[in-house]
Amino acid sequence: MKILTIAVCGALVGLFPSDARSENIVRQTQLSSGVQYDFITGNDQGTAQSSLPIEEGGASYELFARGSAWDTNLYFLDRKIVGFYLPKSEIILETEDQTHEWAGANGVRRTRADRPFSVAIRVWGLTPNDPEAPDAAKKTLYTHTAQNYDDTYTPNGNAEYTLASYYMGNSNPEITPVYTQLTPASPTKAMGIERFTVSTLKDETVRQTSIVDEKMLIVWPISEAFIEGMEPGAKIRDNLPKIIVRYKDLYPASLSYMQIYKGPENLGTVGTLIPSTQRWHNTTVPQNEVISLENWENLIPEDGTYTLEILSCTPFDNWQPERLSSVTFSVNRKIKLNGQVTTSEK
Repeated sequence: MKILTIAVCGALVGLFPSDARSENIVRQTQLSSGVQYDFITGNDQGTAQSSLPIEEGGASYELFARGSAWDTNLYFLDRKIVGFYLPKSEIILETEDQTHEWAGANGVRRTRADRPFSVAIRVWGLTPNDPEAPDAAKKTLYTHTAQNYDDTYTPNGNAEYTLASYYMGNSNPEITPVYTQLTPASPTKAMGIERFTVSTLKDETVRQTSIVDEKMLIVWPISEAFIEGMEPGAKIRDNLPKIIVRYKDLYPASLSYMQIYKGPENLGTVGTLIPSTQRWHNTTVPQNEVISLENWENLIPEDGTYTLEILSCTPFDNWQPERLSSVTFSVNRKIKLNGQVTTSEK
C-alpha cells in the first residue's frame, strides 16, 4: 500500500463558503484495470492513505466537490497521475564472452572489436493510451553512450559521447546482432565502454530522472603478434638467429603460442608447440609481452622449408586458434666442396 499526500486545499478553498461545503470526493482509478474507489471526506486539506494498492500501470486521482445545500451537483476540480506509472525495463546484452567468471553479478559484458554482440531493450508498465497521463507515464528515454580507452586500457580523460538518444514506449524487441559503435582511429583497435541506459522522464510529480536499467559493454582491440629477427623467405646456411616475439593486446581470456612446422604456411596446420612462447591469460584487461627465442636448433631436425606461426585461442569462434602472425624460411646447412683429386709420383 502506497502512502499518498492528496492536496485538497487550493482547489477548494475560496470556491465555496466554508459553512456551505458538505463533502469532497477523491476518486482513485487504476489505469491498468479500470477499477475505481471513491474516498469521501469533509476536509478541505490534509493527507490520506491511498484507497487501493497502486497497480503496475499507475493510478489517477480525481478531486470532486459537491455544491452547497441548494446545489448537489458534483464538480470536478483537479486530477493527478501518481504512483507506479514509473516504467520497468530490462536490457538484455549478450556476447560470446559473457559466461566468464570475471563479469560477476554486475552484468558487465565484454567483446572484441571485430565480434558481434546482441542487445535488446524491453520496456513495460507505461500507459501510452491515457490522453491525460503525463509524458513520464507514456515514454522513457533511451541513451547509448560510449567512451574510448587509450593504450593504458582506461579512459584516461577521454570524454563520454552520445551514440543514440530517443524516447521509447512499451516494447519487447527481438535480440539482433550488432557491432561496436566506438569511434577509434583504427577499427581493429577499438576499445572502450558502451553504455545502454533506460531512464524515466521528469514531470510535475517526478522531479528528476532516474535510471530504470543500465548495462555496460567493454570492447577490447584485436590482438597482434610480431616475429622479429627472421625475414620472410630468409635462407639460413649456418646458425639459427635469435627470435623476438612481441605480443600486443592479447585478449584478457586467451591462450597464445608459437608453433613450427615443416613446409610453407598453411592455415590450420598443427605443428610443434614452442613451450617458452606459450601464454595463458585470464585478466580484466589485454596483455602485452616480449619473449626471446634462442638456441632452437633442436626444432629443425633436417634442412628444408619451415614456418613459424603465432596463434591465439579466445572465447570467440569456440576457442578455435586464430593466426596472429607467421614467417616462412628455409634452412640449408649442408656444405658442398668442389675440388680436384691429384696424385704425385717421385
